[in-house]
Amino acid sequence: MTKQTINLGTPPKGSDGDTTRAGFGKANDNFNELFARAQGKLAKDVSGPAGTVALTDAEALNGSLTFAGAITGDRVVTVPANPPQLYIVRNGTSGAFSLTFKTVGGTGVAVKGGQQLVVFSDGVNIVDWVGGQLGGLQTGLDAANAAIATKMPANPGGGLTKVVRGDGSLGNSIRGYFQVNNAGWPLFEWHIPGAIARACTMGTDGGLSWLGSDGAGNTVGSVLMNLGPTGSLGILGSLSQGSDYRLKTDVVELEAEDVLDRIMRFRGIEYTSIFDPDGGRSPGGLAHEVSELFPLLVQGTKDAVDTDAEGNAVPRYQRMNYVGLTVYTTVGLQATVRRLEVAERTIESLETRIALLERTVAGTGQSNIGGAE
Repeated sequence: MTKQTINLGTPPKGSDGDTTRAGFGKANDNFNELFARAQGKLAKDVSGPAGTVALTDAEALNGSLTFAGAITGDRVVTVPANPPQLYIVRNGTSGAFSLTFKTVGGTGVAVKGGQQLVVFSDGVNIVDWVGGQLGGLQTGLDAANAAIATKMPANPGGGLTKVVRGDGSLGNSIRGYFQVNNAGWPLFEWHIPGAIARACTMGTDGGLSWLGSDGAGNTVGSVLMNLGPTGSLGILGSLSQGSDYRLKTDVVELEAEDVLDRIMRFRGIEYTSIFDPDGGRSPGGLAHEVSELFPLLVQGTKDAVDTDAEGNAVPRYQRMNYVGLTVYTTVGLQATVRRLEVAERTIESLETRIALLERTVAGTGQSNIGGAE
């Protein structure tokens, strides 16, 4: 139905126009059509062999169309080209055949079994605008995936958790962990083009080294930091840690004499680490002994053991904060200096008294301090 316009007649009274009843009748018809387009639902049985099912003008006004029935050949459902309208089309038919929804004299879209499409009659053809946009997006994604595939091929033999290979290829999934895989010296590089580059590389002994880099995967200059295979850390610069007063609470000053007493009971040793393949000697202490004197310097418990995934016992070694020991040695040194200062004052006093005594003895003519003949 085309839009019905109410004849208002000749101004100012319009007595020669539509009557009130006729005008509201046209308005009702217009609203009925609008409601049918927006809310009308039609369930249509289109079962049968190949052929065309033409919807009537009244049927085509429904905005929601559901087609059902068993089709034994390709079926075409047509609607009038006008008026332009939005349709929700559901294909609920059974049978391995296509169902095409189109305008009379125009083109349309194929609706697969079980599929629901939002389509539009533009006055000539049925257009799947949403599907067209999604199709364009899918085409773009397919092109992007094809381009990425040339840079990120499947990781041959690497498994789903292996991401980066030493030969430059990349795996398609990131799961579990990030790996740099190379038979020689695997290297990971951070690079800010035109500014700076740094690299981390691992030696065949398992040690990690941080160095400068040229931004192209080549190390440059001296090793800035090294973490040895047995856990030894070496740095080219200085090591510092946060010590701002704003980071600390419950501050208690150490009692120097107590610290000195504990230092005097500290047993310094030299030892060979079981992890050092060269058998080198190092100075240090035994963590469980130190924990009795300076418990804040030691982490862990003596003879502690963990269990690995296979149920094997694994030692959980104690760790000691050797840097923190310098605080105690400094306070102990302060106590020692104070003792020395007292001793110096005592010696000066004794020397003064001895000098005075010697002058007194000299005045009496005695030859020795003890008075012996």
